[in-house]
Amino acid sequence: MRRYHTISSSHPCLEGHFPENPMVPGALLLDEIVSNINRDQVEYVCVGLSKVKFIAPVPIETEFTIEVEDVSADCWNVSVYRQEEIYLKGRLDVVVKQSAN
Repeated sequence: MRRYHTISSSHPCLEGHFPENPMVPGALLLDEIVSNINRDQVEYVCVGLSKVKFIAPVPIETEFTIEVEDVSADCWNVSVYRQEEIYLKGRLDVVVKQSAN
């Protein structure tokens, strides 16, 4: 799965963060990843993150790619990058979201 994202400079969590060198906070980047892991009409829930490494800062207003690859049914590798620049690598532990009946 591959998705494209851009964090707008007007995002509410950016106010006061890095005013001289605006970049996406790591927590916001992780939130973007775990909020966008649905695929093939199936909703998933992230139950864990492991081996997450922030390699380079993501500049504000920069389109980046979130790519997820299966390791197993409940463990996926994730990477965030733009062209040749890698911003983040890690693993997601996921489960299928149960419907509330």
